[in-house]
Amino acid sequence: MSLNVWLGIGPTGFDVAHWRLYVPAGFLLFAAATGFCPGMILSRWLLRET
Repeated sequence: MSLNVWLGIGPTGFDVAHWRLYVPAGFLLFAAATGFCPGMILSRWLLRET
């Protein structure tokens, strides 16, 4: 999925694409490389059941 986002940003132009596109693409690449998913941890923290 991360590769799909990066390949979509490429033809558009890295200087033209909005900076918010880099956030999920970066998180997904980081999660794939390390096995540590910041999005899952953030969602568990925000949607904590009491």
